[in-house]
Amino acid sequence: MVRSFVDQAERNGTLSGEALIEVREHIDTAESLAAGPAAGRALLAQLDNAARKSGAAADSSLVEAITALAGSLD
Repeated sequence: MVRSFVDQAERNGTLSGEALIEVREHIDTAESLAAGPAAGRALLAQLDNAARKSGAAADSSLVEAITALAGSLD
């Protein structure tokens, strides 16, 4: 779900360049952590980093999707 918002932000130009790369890396890391036993805080930190690195407004669809995902795991 979050990846679709990242793709949408890329298509409409609100996420690009280094920020896009960093957001995708943090989401990849979060997914890897979710599959392992050490999830917890590290997973939430990666999602928080993805939201911050996006540079998107707190009320944007992208940040809301990342925040919702983090909330569902907390």
